[in-house]
Amino acid sequence: MPEWKMDSKQTKLTKTFDFDKHIDGLIFIARISVNAEILKHHPDIHFTYAKVKITVTTHEMNGLTKRDLLLVQRIENISQTLQVDKNE
Repeated sequence: MPEWKMDSKQTKLTKTFDFDKHIDGLIFIARISVNAEILKHHPDIHFTYAKVKITVTTHEMNGLTKRDLLLVQRIENISQTLQVDKNE
């Protein structure tokens, strides 16, 4: 998972995505939301103007599971289709 950062407890993965326009960030979030509903696994999303910070974890397990990794993979695929700039 390139550019995703794991927290010190190794229970969460986080990545920030930069967009040129506010609307592009909203489109990105909408596409993530559709996939999260399909997987029945929802990330924490923080959105400010043209930045989207995503954090994935499985709260009931207090850690990472296969579902988190699958969601990260889908988020990466979505970001590639939107050609976003990736930050830390």
